[in-house]
Amino acid sequence: MSIRGVSIIMCTYNGIERLSSTLDSILQLNQGIPRELILVDNASTEDIQGFCQTYFSDSVSAIDFKLVNEEKAGLTHARIAGIRVASYEYLLFCDDDNALFSDYLELGVKVFDEIPEVGVIGGRGIARLDIDQPEWFLKYQHSYAVGAQRSQTGLIEDRPGHVYGAGSFFRIEPMLAILEAGFYPSLTGRTATSLLSGDDLEWCWLLQLQGYKIYYNDSLRFFHDLSATRLHKSYYIKLKAGTSAGGALLYAYRTFFEKRNLTETEFKARYSREYFKNRLRYLKNRIFKNADIWEQELAMAILKSRKQSFHRYTDESARLYQNLKKLFAV
Repeated sequence: MSIRGVSIIMCTYNGIERLSSTLDSILQLNQGIPRELILVDNASTEDIQGFCQTYFSDSVSAIDFKLVNEEKAGLTHARIAGIRVASYEYLLFCDDDNALFSDYLELGVKVFDEIPEVGVIGGRGIARLDIDQPEWFLKYQHSYAVGAQRSQTGLIEDRPGHVYGAGSFFRIEPMLAILEAGFYPSLTGRTATSLLSGDDLEWCWLLQLQGYKIYYNDSLRFFHDLSATRLHKSYYIKLKAGTSAGGALLYAYRTFFEKRNLTETEFKARYSREYFKNRLRYLKNRIFKNADIWEQELAMAILKSRKQSFHRYTDESARLYQNLKKLFAV
């Protein structure tokens, strides 16, 4: 049985310029909930260890601290490295560009204590921008883990459902059970050279498949610092294309939620039909593309990435579906 408290897992790749603000917010969290900080250096070329030695030697507030190195690039690999050394019952994924409000831990633990079936909790990100807010930002802010995730606080009934990975709480025991069963998540998460994402959805769905519920608490607030380079339309197009790049793998999950007893042949038949639909959507939008409208370019990037995903991951998606059957003993 894990110890009651929160293991805060923060993963960074060359994040020295961002870390001080995030670490400051963690040290300023209200006392009362046992906590530790696990900082995972995900193949950085910067001297993260040296930065940490300086930062914590200068800090007047103590916190149990672990520095973990994970050379395999990808947010999923980094988070799992943190999970494996965590000491406490609950995990909190805090990105290296987040700043948590001081009551974050107590609000999250309160939900876990009051609703035992909750396995995942999400909060509300508040954007802090380097530049004036672009006119398109509010429409697409959810892609940046910003804004309310639901109209009100409460359980998320969607199956599959999810919350942002940034600022999310998880129970550690079901996550460890997944890993100890020999199952490894398929979505690697963002790296220095790729914005492939979907890892936050995958963990949420894995816990839902174990019978846990997802909860959104609008009182859980954190700042999300966004640099000017991330607020260009070209970056956003790349970001959304990265999300769609995992579409074929996420399709295996969506299918499993709907139909858990398909044979490999039956799954591949459904997959082929979905692949064909994606190709048609892409071709249709390509024919009617208006080059003067950036949102059309965005739509084309998403459709193209999703089409390529279904072409690339045919076998991997089929294996993932069959592995889910084994994992959940259908």
